[in-house]
Amino acid sequence: MSTTQSSQINTTNGGGTSNAGNVSVIQAALSISTSSLVNATQSNSYQATLTASGGTQPYKWSRVAMGLPNGLSLSESGVISGVPLQAGTWNFTVGVTDSSGASVTRMLSIVVTADPRFI
Repeated sequence: MSTTQSSQINTTNGGGTSNAGNVSVIQAALSISTSSLVNATQSNSYQATLTASGGTQPYKWSRVAMGLPNGLSLSESGVISGVPLQAGTWNFTVGVTDSSGASVTRMLSIVVTADPRFI
């Protein structure tokens, strides 16, 4: 849902004529733009940045449900990083909250492929 803020403005031209009017600013609803993540490789460094749009910045990210692969973590700035320790597919839900308190969530997955050295 978007929000609308209205303000009344007064303008005066060079001839001294004044006009009053209203200005409306429509703010887009907060949403998570990231829809998929690149694959990771077991025992190798990984980093991905989540993105959001709308709402009022700054954003604060969190993991809402289920876990990231062991060895990875999510920062409040939306960066998933670390060294995944196990191969597999990991499903989890992230959330983002904007500075006005609006929040949304999205389920994401990371596929961690086996390190060929361990196969």
